[in-house]
Amino acid sequence: MPAIVSQLDPRSPEFADNRAHLLALVEALKQRLSRAALGGGEKARTRHSERGKLLPRDRITALLDAGSPFLEIAPLAAEDMYGGQAPAAGLIAGIGRVHGLEVVVSRGLVVCMVWRWWCWPTTPPSRAAPTFR
Repeated sequence: MPAIVSQLDPRSPEFADNRAHLLALVEALKQRLSRAALGGGEKARTRHSERGKLLPRDRITALLDAGSPFLEIAPLAAEDMYGGQAPAAGLIAGIGRVHGLEVVVSRGLVVCMVWRWWCWPTTPPSRAAPTFR
């Protein structure tokens, strides 16, 4: 099989510009994901924790096998809808490992009150179901 010869010059100004742009996009994505991972406002999370309850992501972590990965599906869903009040569309859904088996995990964001006024005619957990068929 013939070798692929690259035309790319990593010392060119165009390469440096593209690299800087990509790194800025990656940083912006990391910030958006970390904001979505909070799953709601500080006040709501504090109130939930003060009641002695685990936050939704902590529940998922406790459920999964220690050290196993969790592939979250659509963590930025509905990010720009409803004035930013619907982090992850009110749902954490993904694939993880429990007792060595890969399973689908779906958990509503109880610290996010979007379910009260959601305009879609179905609850968030049932929206995740078609993804995993």
